[in-house]
Amino acid sequence: MPQGAAFVRDDRDQPDGLSGVARTSWDAVVDVTGHPVHVRRAVRELQTDHWVFVTTANVYPSGAGADVHESAPLLAPFDGDRTDSMDTYGSAKVACEVAYRDTGTPATLSSTCATWRCGWCVLAAEEQLEGAFNVTGPTLRLSQVLDAAARAAGSTVRRRALSATRLAELGISAWMGPASLQLCIDDPSTRGFGTLDVSRVLAAGLMCHPWRTLSAPRSPTRRRVRPRAQRGSLRRTRGERWGWRRSRSPTTRAVREPAARARHTSP
Repeated sequence: MPQGAAFVRDDRDQPDGLSGVARTSWDAVVDVTGHPVHVRRAVRELQTDHWVFVTTANVYPSGAGADVHESAPLLAPFDGDRTDSMDTYGSAKVACEVAYRDTGTPATLSSTCATWRCGWCVLAAEEQLEGAFNVTGPTLRLSQVLDAAARAAGSTVRRRALSATRLAELGISAWMGPASLQLCIDDPSTRGFGTLDVSRVLAAGLMCHPWRTLSAPRSPTRRRVRPRAQRGSLRRTRGERWGWRRSRSPTTRAVREPAARARHTSP
């Protein structure tokens, strides 16, 4: 636990799940939930000047193509309270986005690469960025990534191309799950997955590490677009939430992260 931070254990599925953090006024709250019921309770019970919601690229329809911009059409919002199915994951995230947009408090909606999530969310809160952001990185060919990984590992293994049919025969799936190739997308309609338009987030201050420097994980390089405000203390609570204590004017933001399954290509 970072110095000056306090861990508060709660269960967001319980009626009083936010009781441990509801009595504090937060400068920023970061949420990564995929259940609309969690968001509705959060906006009703928590006090904050700024929301940062980590959403997903799954909010864009399947087959939307490459380099999708934040202004692209989204799926219809999910009309239930919670979902445990990937078939409704994207629409449930849309419903969460809508709930945060309707708070009247500034919000950041972010489709974010997991390895950058913490650094980007803090940046979004500090800079009080508003609106949706595709937070991934530049588009690369898979061969470039594999070659860079081999150099970083000092490997001399030669790459061998296999068809999707052959991989299926070997019991190897694409993208995610058991026995899968996580960077492989075998569905032509979702080849754009992972190639979001990131021009807006780069203009907001996110700087990516060179892809050739594959080694130990690093936090994102950041450049400030406004003067640093006075630092506050960061409190984490159970239920995928961080609270950022500081005195600030209201703000809300959302960040779209990479989709949780092979689709088109933001918590």
